[in-house]
Order: sequence, then structure tokens, then C-alpha cells
Amino acid sequence: MEQTIDLLELFNLLVKHIKFIAVITILVATGTYVFSKTFIPPKYSSSALLYVENKSATSEALSINDLSVAQKLVDTCTIIFTSDTVMSTLASDSRVGYSADVLKSMISVSSEKNTECMRISVECYDPDEATYLTNKMIEICMSEYSRIIKSGTITEISPASNVKTPTSPKPLKNAIIGFLLGAVLASAIVIVNSLLDTSIKPTDDLTKLYDIPVFAEIADFETGDKNKYKYKYSYKYGI
Repeated sequence: MEQTIDLLELFNLLVKHIKFIAVITILVATGTYVFSKTFIPPKYSSSALLYVENKSATSEALSINDLSVAQKLVDTCTIIFTSDTVMSTLASDSRVGYSADVLKSMISVSSEKNTECMRISVECYDPDEATYLTNKMIEICMSEYSRIIKSGTITEISPASNVKTPTSPKPLKNAIIGFLLGAVLASAIVIVNSLLDTSIKPTDDLTKLYDIPVFAEIADFETGDKNKYKYKYSYKYGI
């Protein structure tokens, strides 16, 4: 027989087990916060902003076409500056002990809101190392730009930031996510447990469950426990 549960029954079920849900939710949220704070090492991110310009240094006017080409140049630079050649050069020149593949996973190069501005960011476990690698990356990128593009200019707008506050992990944010996941998990446990419970309880609506009207209900005191009762049911058929 298919068992269904309506929204009111679901709400009452969750309210009935609100203490269990609250405990599980708090435990998951607290565990997530403690794990993020204790076991995940902090990472620091340093970034610099560059401006890619298509016109030559001697040109006095800047046309719309120059801006359009500069925006496309940023996309080209993004590919060039994250190439294996640049990463290998950075690994060799910086002498920080990171391989080219590891550096590639630490560095991001992206356009700033589809403009001629480009941001280079480095994230690692040491804030001073992140700043150093960002500055070194700028030097190499400017050199590669001149070698490959051979037209226009690339200018540093803002130098590499020297941050002392970790960018990750975010324990409070993770705790909020853990809180929500804990609430969902606890509610799911309550609902599944209720659906799998096929026993009949005195408060169950037998007519609704089995479409058989209850003729009488008699308490059974044979257990000798005044706080626990067994119930015997008799059913009247043909009504």
C-alpha cells in the first residue's frame, strides 16, 4: 500500500522532533566551523592590476577601435600569461621551489569586467610569497608581451597587494553552510524514519491509512508499566 504524507503532517512531524533536528544542526555547524578553523591551512591572495593599450606610445589620440582591439588583446594576454612557457620561466626565476604545474594552479589571469584592464592574482600559504610571486609574474608578463605582441603597451595600474588577512578558508561562511546542511540532513532522517515506520500508534488515523473504520479501542495493561500501553483494535467491516 502506498503511503503518503501531506504538508501539515510533515510540519507536525518536524515540530515533534525539533530538538533532534536542532541538536544535529548545531553539531554539524560547529563541527564545520572547528574543522575550517583548525585543520584547513589559511591561504593568502595577492593581486595586481594592469592596463593593456593598443595605441603606440607616440600616438596622441585614442580611438574606439584602439579600445576594442585592446579588449581583445586582454583575452590574448590571458592565454599567453598562463602558458607553460611563462610558468616555467616563473618557476626558474623565482626559485621558490614550486613547479610550473603548481604555479599554474596558484595563479589566475583575468579581464576586469570586459575592459582593457587585466588582473593577475597569486594565492598561496605565505602572504609575502604571494606578493613576491605576483611582482615576479608582472615582470615576466611585461617581457612576454613585448616579445610576442610587439605593438601597444602594458602598464601597471596598481602594484601587488601585500595582504595579511587570509582569503580562505572562511570558517563563518562554512559554518552557515554546515548549519543549512545539518538542518536538511536531520529533517531527512526524521522523514525517512517516519516513512519506514510501519507500526500502528494510538494517534494514527486507521480509517485514513487502511480505509477500515475502527469499531473499538481497548487499552492493554498486561505490561505492568503505567506509562506504556498496548492497544487492541477491533474492526467493523461492511460499513
